[in-house]
Amino acid sequence: MEKLIRGAFYEPEDAKAFWRERGIDPDDERQRELGRVSSASFGGHDHGGHAVTLMFDFGGTGQGLPSYELSEPCRVSDDRADWHRVGTASGLTYVIRLCELLRVDELHKAVGREVWCIRKGGLIIALEQKKLDGRLVFVQEDFWRQYRSAP
Repeated sequence: MEKLIRGAFYEPEDAKAFWRERGIDPDDERQRELGRVSSASFGGHDHGGHAVTLMFDFGGTGQGLPSYELSEPCRVSDDRADWHRVGTASGLTYVIRLCELLRVDELHKAVGREVWCIRKGGLIIALEQKKLDGRLVFVQEDFWRQYRSAP
């Protein structure tokens, strides 16, 4: 039985059963693999917005967590040159959730942390803490579905 504790964070009693219910084979290394955070950054990207980038090292191969836009255009006037970007509440919450999952108080301190990376269709869709004193699972697509549908 899983327990939703807040904003796409789950605390499953049995992590492997949690993933099987979602169509993920937790014993298939292509779908669930232990990765070490190799870089963690926040900054602008080529579309003018801001995103968090987490890269993982899997012992010779690497992959990034798909990043999402953490800001949105703010219209000052009808002139496109007057537009600028502002951070969103969901963007800040996303950064906070990642820090909570990685057990850090600053994003750059995540480098070197190990987490289970869950893949679907080749993309990392979720992160799961290594078993320590409890296990948290963060399902990225559930987070964005929740915040994009919020009023």
